[in-house]
Amino acid sequence: MADDNLIKRSWRQLVFDVPRFRVNAKSRRRVLIQMVLLVVFSCAWALYVGGLAFFEYRFAGGWWAVLWVAIMYALALSIRKVMKSRGNAITLSIDSTPSPHLRKKVLDQRLILATVVARGVFEAALRSGAIAEGAERNARAGQNQRLRREELWEDLPGGLRELLASPEGSWNEIPVNRALLYAEGVRVLNWLVREDCELADLRLSQTVGAQVLWGVLKEPDPARAINFLRPRVEVQREGHPTRVYLARLTSELVRRGASDGQQDALLDQNVEAYMRYAAYVGEADIVADDLPVGGRLIGEAETAVLLRLRGTVAVRLVVLEAILEILDGRGLGALVEVIEGIVQK
Repeated sequence: MADDNLIKRSWRQLVFDVPRFRVNAKSRRRVLIQMVLLVVFSCAWALYVGGLAFFEYRFAGGWWAVLWVAIMYALALSIRKVMKSRGNAITLSIDSTPSPHLRKKVLDQRLILATVVARGVFEAALRSGAIAEGAERNARAGQNQRLRREELWEDLPGGLRELLASPEGSWNEIPVNRALLYAEGVRVLNWLVREDCELADLRLSQTVGAQVLWGVLKEPDPARAINFLRPRVEVQREGHPTRVYLARLTSELVRRGASDGQQDALLDQNVEAYMRYAAYVGEADIVADDLPVGGRLIGEAETAVLLRLRGTVAVRLVVLEAILEILDGRGLGALVEVIEGIVQK
């Protein structure tokens, strides 16, 4: 999620532009502009602080007066931050805060999804020859047994249950690829139940690490079972930049002929309008006329990278939309359908 703080956004922009300083004219121009602004701001700040410090030193008691003013400013800023945080918490009423009971249902679906994804990781490694057959039979049996122990096995859709109970090496390419892709769903659910403080930045084009899965599959910590789900406003805030990235990725892949669809001026206009809106509200990092990904712009990145990222972004979006249905009181049906998508023809 992008931050609407101007200083933080400017810093992220600078970090992106500096490595491209020599090869990209737009990046070079933005770096120079930010350097000029930094010098002007520093001079203005030095005049303000210097004048205040001189007045306190000369007329209010020397260095002790200067130190006291600095302490007062630090206390004022700290109190402001605490009060702002408390104010945000107060606006969330008890009625709008998801209950621990609902959280338990979400945790059950997360466990099912993580179990399927872990099996997909195993099948992919088996197909590539990275591990020998039978190497993780006990671990896989233990994961299925946990679903039975928590009374989730019988509630699984028939296709998923057959997939998890099937012999090693029996998965074909379709469920394997889908399981690997749906690992992003596990990451989103980890964030929803507050086990991750934030979602990974889409522009970094990160893959889901094994620790994300194993953190779910290990036995739960009772001390953390009382946490609430994240409120609806946070889920909506994550959905905006996700839609922007998906629209831009789709447009670029259609333009390259790497995805189905028809490239036309209307599609580009819609994407550009959405990007401008996202930039205005501070919910997507806009670099010049394009979005960043993996240290480059989408228009410059390799097609394979964009295809992989679009799959990740699409999974994130459908899971976020399913979460909104849960928080709106419409049940877990949408999230269950997302998980069942792994075995759909």
